[in-house]
Amino acid sequence: MKFIFIFISFSFLAAQGFCGQTANLEKARELYGSGKINSALEILYSNLKKNPSDTEGYSLFLEIVPEGISKYNQSLLEITSEQLKKDPENFLYYLGLCKTARNNNLKNQSLSRCRKALSLEPTAYPVYRELGLTYLKNGNHAKAVETFYQGAEISSDTFKPYFYLAEAYFKTGKTGSAAGYYKKASSVAAKTKEPDSGLFAAVIQKRIKQLAKYAPAARSKNPKVSFEECMDKAKSFENSGNLLDAEKQYSLCLTIKNSSAQARLALANVLSGLGKNKEAVDAYGKAAKLLSSDKILLSYCRFKTAESLKALGDVQGSLWNYKKAYELNAMDVNVLTALARHYESAGDFKSAMKFYGEILKIEPSNKTAEEKLWDIQTAAMSNAEILAELKERKAAKQNKPDLTEEDVSIFKAIRNAEKNNAVDYMKYKVMMLPEYTVEKTDASGKTKLLLTMKGYKIYIKLLSQEAVKLFESKEMNLKQVFLLRDLKGRSVFDRSGELTIEGHAVYFSTLKGEKSYLLEDEPAPSPETEKETARIQGLAKQGYQEISEPEFLWLMKATDCPPEELVKYNYLRILPASDKHAAETAAAIRRFAVISSAGRKTAKYDRYFLCWQNDLCGAAKLAFYIEKYRNGQTDIADGHSTAFFGIGQTERRKFCKDGKIWTGD
Repeated sequence: MKFIFIFISFSFLAAQGFCGQTANLEKARELYGSGKINSALEILYSNLKKNPSDTEGYSLFLEIVPEGISKYNQSLLEITSEQLKKDPENFLYYLGLCKTARNNNLKNQSLSRCRKALSLEPTAYPVYRELGLTYLKNGNHAKAVETFYQGAEISSDTFKPYFYLAEAYFKTGKTGSAAGYYKKASSVAAKTKEPDSGLFAAVIQKRIKQLAKYAPAARSKNPKVSFEECMDKAKSFENSGNLLDAEKQYSLCLTIKNSSAQARLALANVLSGLGKNKEAVDAYGKAAKLLSSDKILLSYCRFKTAESLKALGDVQGSLWNYKKAYELNAMDVNVLTALARHYESAGDFKSAMKFYGEILKIEPSNKTAEEKLWDIQTAAMSNAEILAELKERKAAKQNKPDLTEEDVSIFKAIRNAEKNNAVDYMKYKVMMLPEYTVEKTDASGKTKLLLTMKGYKIYIKLLSQEAVKLFESKEMNLKQVFLLRDLKGRSVFDRSGELTIEGHAVYFSTLKGEKSYLLEDEPAPSPETEKETARIQGLAKQGYQEISEPEFLWLMKATDCPPEELVKYNYLRILPASDKHAAETAAAIRRFAVISSAGRKTAKYDRYFLCWQNDLCGAAKLAFYIEKYRNGQTDIADGHSTAFFGIGQTERRKFCKDGKIWTGD
């Protein structure tokens, strides 16, 4: 009996402690909500000293510790440091380190610690709050917007994600989007009635008033909204950059008038702008059915469908739609440009020249098409044709049998000079002697002047003198001028003080007001950077799409798949920024084998590419996992179904089982 009494007494005291702790937490929330932040912090800190493992109290303490230097920042650091020794894999404590570093203006430390928390728990909203605030503090507003947006998708039932997203938009100057999300935060707060909503309400209303001058004039309320009014509201959302609300509004307009081609097309454009390419393809298809008699708009639908399919990695589907758009409207320069670029990247120079030529017939002053056509014509020439033209230009001996790499470089340099109107320049600058140019008649019977080697040398000498003056006007001394490099690290001037082939391009871009050069102390991009760019382009052609780091981390947990298993079967590609080798190497795989292992960290700018096209890379079904994540479905099943009529629990069919692709065995 004595034992029972002691047990009951102990249980009673424990319950009292638990209830007291809960009561203090609620009291702290109440004080914080009423604006008495210091009092709330004192209660929370006192509780955490008694029970430092109270993660709920710690989470609130972490959230309400003021930004900047304060005594509570040090208190947060002390508690965090102690708890990390006991629980080194708890993401909350890395958020604590992130915030204390941010408050001490330690930018890199703050960011790395928040990213560590992200790697441990990619589906918890506080991670996105602290990471977003860190990006905001560091001045990376675009990344802050992206992060807060991901947080809002994960935790859409509370007002704070929308508030922080609005703040980020406000700081980037996107007033329409900011106003929309402040209103969203206000409406969610009114519905949920969270304890601290009143504390934020004043700030939200102040911001809404500040932004009211940017909003379109308010329309009188009408209980029965007309289709025209609905469309006007949708357009105002779209024009202000608030595409999420524009999508909802256009969808609402279609419930009023389902047969409206205008609303269908507008919705498709918004979906495309949001990057919802699969939905956009469907929407453009529905709009096309309603526009079958209007060839111009139907061509536009085909063109936009092609753009969305291209973003999805469907190269053949994209090309088919580009061709259909061209058949419907052969005068659309956007369609012609898309086709020209497609054939150019595919190495079909003949087709590319055809479409660039058609662009110039419609827009004779289109410099981009003119330059592209010029470049492709050069690239399409055979060695025999290049050698023959060099002989015409007196840049090669008449009895020269073969073309060398140096010959090709000289040929491209002269052609590049002519592209930049070198012949006209020479006419203006010097008395044109016969040895400076030679006449050539093309297949159409037109005669044009070509620079000879001697003419090119005079041209470069004159242009180099002007280039030196131009760069000196940029507050450089002569030594700095001659040490200039292009953005790939190649010299702008040679040892004799004349422009190199690369320097020629730098000079003309500088004339346009572009900074396309590197000073002596500015680092040039490494060869690895260029290789990575080429690698990424290659992956896109193979059916892969890039996914974000939070998406990658969530995918690993949702599928129970280790990265090396997905890489092994070509379902996933990882490009680690710090690894000079390809992502498939064993070293790269080992780094990602255990995402949550103690001491493991993802590299700073690792990039992830997931198979998105079944016929090219294998398992496009993994894309559905990412689509679920993007739609806010971030719950991860525990691996078992619910028992049913006494049968008991059964194993869920995840993508992987015991670290291997699940085959149903």
